[in-house]
Amino acid sequence: MKAIVLTSTLYSDNSYMLNLFTDELGYVVVSVKVGKRSKVRLSHIQPLTLLSLELHGRPSQQVMHITECIALPGCESIATNPTKMLTAQFLAEFLNHTLRQVQNDLSLFNFIFESICQYNSIERGIANFHLTFLVKLTHYMGFFPNLEGLDSGVCFDLENGCFVRRLPLHNNYLLPNDTMAFVHLLRLDYNTMYLFDINRQQRNQIIDYIIKYYKLHMAEFGELRSLDILRE
Repeated sequence: MKAIVLTSTLYSDNSYMLNLFTDELGYVVVSVKVGKRSKVRLSHIQPLTLLSLELHGRPSQQVMHITECIALPGCESIATNPTKMLTAQFLAEFLNHTLRQVQNDLSLFNFIFESICQYNSIERGIANFHLTFLVKLTHYMGFFPNLEGLDSGVCFDLENGCFVRRLPLHNNYLLPNDTMAFVHLLRLDYNTMYLFDINRQQRNQIIDYIIKYYKLHMAEFGELRSLDILRE
């Protein structure tokens, strides 16, 4: 099966606990030894690494074990580019929060897998990749914004995922200027994201909006430890 590495935790000697997202089983937790005598190398367990592997154990078990592991092409430049590497760390942690309850969703897996491959190959607009990816991900998570009512001067209601002319009775909304920046982001893809010309402060503000949007639509999302590193 194919797998995407989300997080790895060292728990004894060379033994690691990995959180993976796979094409056949969805989100799984596996135990593995890493080293010269193992089929798994340290390079295999980096965030967003793409793997082909075999697992021992039943899906109903809390922890499975890797018996065969091969790194797939598609993340070579991520491992050597510091900016891509830090973004991958953030996105892997983000996905670890959002995919915990996903058992088997091939279309979602393929979207993430292909996005990583595209990120590996592109050079323009990489600073906007995480923004574009997370907005596109909402399609598969079931809460992509409802574009009805989109017009100049509207606000975006984060709680209900729609555009409104009057301010909602709650505080979870974007004012018109921020809404238009968000709308611009909705229209981008990986080939055009370099056209989204914003500075670091604006980028940090937008990621805050996106994270807030996810938290409003997903229970027990949790805090992202890698976010502060990404901001820098």
